[in-house]
Amino acid sequence: MAEPIDYISLPFRVTVVDGRVLEGRLLAIDDESNLLVTDVKEHTGEETRDLGLVSVPRKTIVKLEVEEKEYGDMLRWKQAQTLRSLKVSD
Repeated sequence: MAEPIDYISLPFRVTVVDGRVLEGRLLAIDDESNLLVTDVKEHTGEETRDLGLVSVPRKTIVKLEVEEKEYGDMLRWKQAQTLRSLKVSD
């Protein structure tokens, strides 16, 4: 199972309470689950604008989405790291 920290650097979409969709890469998550997202593009209806670095308060988040391929790649990488750790420990 993936932990929140496993999503760091993955591209994803955040839908916020006012309907905007933010697309970018997760840079950090604080202790209260607020997000710091980089390379953000904001989509509002048909308009798109570059925002750069954005802090997204947890209370404004409606939905988080990660592309299936990116998620699968992250899980495979995590499993490979676990196996390497087991081999080194033996």
